[in-house]
Amino acid sequence: MIKLSKRLLVIASYISNHAKMVDIGCDHALLDIYLVNRYPKLKAIAVDVRPGAIDQARRNLEKFKMTGAIDLRLGDGLEVVEKDEIDTIVMSGLGCSKIVEILTKDKSKLSNANDLIIQSNTDYYDLRKTISSFGYFIVDEQLVKENKIIYLIIHFRKGNKKYSKRDYLYGPVLRREKSNLYREMINNDIRQKEILYSLIPQKYLFKRLRLKACILSLKREIR
Repeated sequence: MIKLSKRLLVIASYISNHAKMVDIGCDHALLDIYLVNRYPKLKAIAVDVRPGAIDQARRNLEKFKMTGAIDLRLGDGLEVVEKDEIDTIVMSGLGCSKIVEILTKDKSKLSNANDLIIQSNTDYYDLRKTISSFGYFIVDEQLVKENKIIYLIIHFRKGNKKYSKRDYLYGPVLRREKSNLYREMINNDIRQKEILYSLIPQKYLFKRLRLKACILSLKREIR
């Protein structure tokens, strides 16, 4: 049986056993192989823009004796997928701007996509706000620490819910639960911003004030 990282296991936990899933930026398709092996009714399309990743995914399918069990497609985002083929979209390891670009460019293909499972490395505020504006709400958020890096996975589902600016910034679920990893992530951010603050020359008053306000906001979040 294939062994997944903690990060991929969390992503897998959000996917139903009968999903019609597309994994965008599938890398070596380890998540897809794990899920199809575990859930025989699940259908998976693994997409990557890199030919090398698709070739490695094909070798992995051969290795685990699952050739033909997953639909491998070379292409950019949702361009190589039809809307009636999917009800779940997974995007892991991409930046916020790329995720938003993919979803915006092929927005019509979201009509049947009830669940989005996103693990982005950047700009969580823009990510939450933009996807919520597409008609999704946040079901759950989890933090996972691997190799000293804290990753955030967000599960969005079709529907509407109102969020505050602080919810978009720090996460409505994370803010409510305030786990130890959440506090660690916030404290790491505070330390980085305090170092940056100390390096900004006094003459840049506006930059210093804005950064100071951000630091105070972060500190309020973990009181």
